[in-house]
Formats: sequence, structure tokens, C-alpha cells
Amino acid sequence: MLGSIALGLGASAAARFNDDARCSQHAGVVYGGASCVDAANVADAMRPLAIGSFIGAGVLGALSAVLYATAPSRSEGRAHLACTPGFAGLVCDATF
Repeated sequence: MLGSIALGLGASAAARFNDDARCSQHAGVVYGGASCVDAANVADAMRPLAIGSFIGAGVLGALSAVLYATAPSRSEGRAHLACTPGFAGLVCDATF
């Protein structure tokens, strides 16, 4: 989700920078004020954030699949802890 938001913000900033009514360019010089430079910087900053987010989501998805495939069966007994009063205090029995 973060990657999609970053892509959207980057595309919006790139569109604002490429709009000739707001920002014009001639011979590598940008005319239109600081907002044009800011738009270019935002567009450049969002690209690695989006790529990193998509890579992170892929890694988390792969780890989730591995954990799901290697998890114990649901039919196995769950962990259990039972404590009862005894002569020396509480006597606990644990099953894992």
C-alpha cells in the first residue's frame, strides 16, 4: 500500500513538474519558482521509496508463505498451562 501511495505522489509531482503552464524548462534551466524544484525533488524521492516498499512487501509475503507452510498442524494440541494449589504453593503443569 505504501508503494502505491509513493507511486501516486511521485506521478503527481512529475505531472506538476512537466506541466508547461506551471514549470517551463529551457536549456536545462527550470523557470517557475521553488515549487517546480520541489516537485522534481518529490518525484525523485518517491521512486526509491516505492521500489523499496514493493520489495519489502514481497519479502514479507514470501516469509508469510514459508511460515504458513511450516507451521504445525491445527489438529495438534495447543499449549496448555494449569496451576493448582499444593503443599508447597502452586503446582503447575505445562504442555507445549
